[in-house]
Amino acid sequence: MKSNEGVTRTGIVILAAGRGARMNHAIPKVLVLVGGVPMILRALSAAEAANFKTKPVVVVGYKKELVKKIVGARARYAWQCRQLGTGHAVAATKSLLYKKVGQVIVIYGDHPFTSANLLRRLASLQERTRAVVAMTTVVVPNFLGPRRIFLRYGHIVRDPRGRFVKRCVEYKDATARERAIREVNSGHYCFEAKWLWQSLPKLKRKNFKNEYYLTDLIGLAVAEGRRVAPLALKNWHEGLGVNTMEEVKIAEGVATKNLKSKSYEL
Repeated sequence: MKSNEGVTRTGIVILAAGRGARMNHAIPKVLVLVGGVPMILRALSAAEAANFKTKPVVVVGYKKELVKKIVGARARYAWQCRQLGTGHAVAATKSLLYKKVGQVIVIYGDHPFTSANLLRRLASLQERTRAVVAMTTVVVPNFLGPRRIFLRYGHIVRDPRGRFVKRCVEYKDATARERAIREVNSGHYCFEAKWLWQSLPKLKRKNFKNEYYLTDLIGLAVAEGRRVAPLALKNWHEGLGVNTMEEVKIAEGVATKNLKSKSYEL
């Protein structure tokens, strides 16, 4: 997206600093192959194809030299020196993006089916609705089969008119009724940049991991009476994050199916 003066407004941040302990791999999880391609390169290709005219920023941490070797000069880098959560990771990009863009899109390097179209739609939604946060969601028919992994994602409670997000309830905190909600947070965000930089310092580490959670910005925005706009994805694969070997197998199945049908957009 661009301002009236033609200045590029949208920056893209790809989070790739984590180790991925649940995979029990020696390499960072974003370098794990899905369909023969490191997941980070799939996310990067989508960011490039979105054509926002800014080089993506990759946040590195664990074994950062391995990630930088694979990504190379296709991105700029921010270093998360300590693993203090996703909010802390995004804060590490401030020196590269502050006052340079009006929107900041944040995606995960372990989401192998993010598409350029998704990113463009997310940026457009944030601008059109004047929300401080636009976020993707996935609506599933049920939590059976490969979709069972979405059950433990944050469940989305919309306002009475169904236009904006009222709450994103983590599974462990949800009531039985909230756990039955089939719309979940799929982890792509577009922030109004000014609000993002003002709000990141307000995050607290009051959780069992003692980390700064990016998702806490949703509750912060709602508490301030600001808009959080949801973009419901038609294809649940686009919201698939890969954190375990079971999820690698699910992603491999999706990649194989998409290659056969030639339906996957890098």
